Order: sequence, then structure tokens, then C-alpha cells
Amino acid sequence: MKIENPRVRFSLMSLLVGVMVIAFVFAAYQRGSYLLGLSVGITYAAVALMIIALFARAIRETPVRKHRIAFLTLFLIPVCAAFAFPSQLNPEIQVDVDKQARARLAHNELYAVFADDPAFSDLSISTTHYKTVNVEVHGMVTSKADLGRVQQLVYERCEFVESCLVRWQVSVHDDSTMYIAQNEDAFAPESN
Repeated sequence: MKIENPRVRFSLMSLLVGVMVIAFVFAAYQRGSYLLGLSVGITYAAVALMIIALFARAIRETPVRKHRIAFLTLFLIPVCAAFAFPSQLNPEIQVDVDKQARARLAHNELYAVFADDPAFSDLSISTTHYKTVNVEVHGMVTSKADLGRVQQLVYERCEFVESCLVRWQVSVHDDSTMYIAQNEDAFAPESN
């Protein structure tokens, strides 16, 4: 099927280019976010937009200067490779990539444990990255028995606990007390 109307052909071409631009920026954001977190994802997306702007500017010039497009392409190949595989450029980045992966694993495993029992529905987690990944569990459970049960389930089912520090700061509704613990230690009431 050949499209004769130039306006229709232009609008279809514009739609295709728009979809490709959005896909490229989204893919850059996803890769950066997956590797090193939200801020790097946003940075990757911003660089992708700059790349698109440079190509758009080079193509809009009349006449189109092929050497500029060739130079941009040659310049961007190593840039994109460095963004896609940053640990190949700097092996120390792999440590941060691994920490991000451990934090994702901790989130996924803990939320799976919390989803199994309605008694754990008010628990949430946060992670911070220092020398190790610190996982903090906070929120509220109904009884002290639920508190002990959730801690036991986490250490039975979750793989991340072997490589992360887990801090617990959970209040018990029955006695209105905040309990704290670290890793598999026994819970103690928080002292003010």
C-alpha cells in the first residue's frame, strides 16, 4: 500500500519518529534506573534527549551535512556503550550496581513476605547504601507474637539477609511499644 498524500505520509513519519524518540528516552531511563537508581535513570534520559536534539539539529540543516551526522554517530557509539556498560569503563561502579541489585532483591523478598499475611500489611522498608546495604523495616504489627513471626519468616525465606544489615523498628499495637532489633537479635523495647 503506497500512501500518495504527502500530508498523511508526513504525519505517519512524525508519529513513527515520535514513538522512536519516546522509546529511546524510556529505554535510557530504565537502564540507568536499573543499574544505579532513580537519579542515574533521570540523567540517562536527559542525555538521551540531548542526543536526539543534536541529531535533529544536524538533520534540519539545509543541505544536510552528512559529515556531521557521521561524526555524531561515531562520537555517540562509545558514549552509549559507556552508559550501557559502565562497569567496563570503571570497574568500581560494579560495586554500586551490585548494591542496587541487593536493595531491589530485599524490596522484592520482603514485600513478598509481607503480602503473605495481613498482620504484616502495615510494615514497610527502606534501604540505604553504605559499605553494605542497610535494610530498615518499620511500621506496626498487632502483637509481639506477630513481630517474632515476621522476623522468623524473613530469615527463613529471604536470601538478601546474608549480605545486608537488617534493622527493625516496629511498634506493637497491643502494648503501644516500639521494638528495635538488628538482624536476628531479640527485640527490645526502644529506650527514649
